[in-house]
Amino acid sequence: MFNTFVDIKFYDADPAGIMFFANAFKLAHGVYEQFVKASPLSKGYFNNDSFVVPIIHSEADFFKPILPDSTLKASLEVSKLKESSFELTCVFFNNESREEYLRVKTVHVFVQKSSWKKIPIPVDFRKYLNDHISI
Repeated sequence: MFNTFVDIKFYDADPAGIMFFANAFKLAHGVYEQFVKASPLSKGYFNNDSFVVPIIHSEADFFKPILPDSTLKASLEVSKLKESSFELTCVFFNNESREEYLRVKTVHVFVQKSSWKKIPIPVDFRKYLNDHISI
């Protein structure tokens, strides 16, 4: 599991705690970027000559109002790992009360850049993903 903290800005949610749905994916993608950058494989992941890793599915569930100027803990884990794809689950919650505010799932697939055909997850990155898989 990968953990970080996320500051909620006024442009993320309004004073009533209502977050525009697309902002949930923006927050989760920011945590995903931190997750990749924390890996020993970060160099060349987002800008690779041979492969790309598009998101092919995403979903979000909102459980509680998310107020601007608050800080939430974000926990990211690999919830599924297949030959060419992986699913990430990112949960945003209050660090003290452990109340869950938001849950975002995304499915990523490795594809060859030139043909756009699925390829196996590179061995080194598969190991990093395996280190963060949920049990």
